[in-house]
Amino acid sequence: MLSAAPLPEVEPNDSMAVAQPLPPGFDAGEFAALKIQGEIEANPGGDRDWYEMALNAGDVIGVTVVGNDRLDTTLSLYDASETLLIFNDDHSLVYHNQWAPNESPLPVLTSSNSEDSLIQYVISKSGTYFLQVAAAGDASAGDYTLEA
Repeated sequence: MLSAAPLPEVEPNDSMAVAQPLPPGFDAGEFAALKIQGEIEANPGGDRDWYEMALNAGDVIGVTVVGNDRLDTTLSLYDASETLLIFNDDHSLVYHNQWAPNESPLPVLTSSNSEDSLIQYVISKSGTYFLQVAAAGDASAGDYTLEA
């Protein structure tokens, strides 16, 4: 199991081609805990932070992003062929609390700020996957905490 000590976001990570690699620990049957402190910068074209990871078929990935400083986050998961697999702009505590069992090891959002983001996804084939964190509509900026 990985430590939940925060890792810093490392620039440049503004595209899939230069995505920040995440540490190993997503092996089959292994529970990985990861926390990253990042920043979406004010930028007319928008700032995107990309993270790369290796996942195995059957892995269940859960990721939350909590924005600070009025950051309204979005969160996306892509495969290596740049296919969008899942996207979330504003999470719903009602939905998550209704479907996720209390004993689930997946990260949960406990804030009442619905502008935070949450995804949960079952990986269908082993390979390289990418997370993208951004501001909704490129309309805000600030620090964030990503947990997986």
